[in-house]
Amino acid sequence: SATTRRAPSPRRHGEPRVRDDTRRLAGSVTSVTIVLVILAIIGLIVLGGPLGFSPVLLLLWGYGDRFIAVSKQGLDAALERIPPSIDETATSLGCDWLAVLRRIHLPLLRGPLLVGSLLVFVDVVKELPITLALRPFDFDTLAVRVFQYASDERVGAAMAPAVMIMAFGLLAAFALVPTLEQRD
Repeated sequence: SATTRRAPSPRRHGEPRVRDDTRRLAGSVTSVTIVLVILAIIGLIVLGGPLGFSPVLLLLWGYGDRFIAVSKQGLDAALERIPPSIDETATSLGCDWLAVLRRIHLPLLRGPLLVGSLLVFVDVVKELPITLALRPFDFDTLAVRVFQYASDERVGAAMAPAVMIMAFGLLAAFALVPTLEQRD
């Protein structure tokens, strides 16, 4: 009689469940994000009155929403380069997911985190639409100053903040050069 063979399961009994832990971690991060958003909304309601913190919190929230993709893409690419066998080895040696994150992932992701932070910093320095829409009174960033001076046709006055924006961009680029040279 012919018997049908079943395909082997991708995970055998007794193997570490690192990917399941990663999924649980992603769920935890999502729930923490939801809680932080709710707390931010409560903070906007509570602090928005006489203290005037509401526009600052809205501005930070807008920056976070606008620039999360800039830093996330590089971090996702770096996480994909870490083979699952590293996680499995660490868990088989008795490390929990927090120790794996602290001892393995964070040191391996230090470069991509730095690059993402620098890219977000440069984008925040030159961001204009969110800052114009959500800024509190008497709170001008360099990009707002350049816009105000240029719209008043005071190009000479707009030059100093514009050069400062360019200098911040160049400093970030010079900070990235050693990182790029290490990859070659």
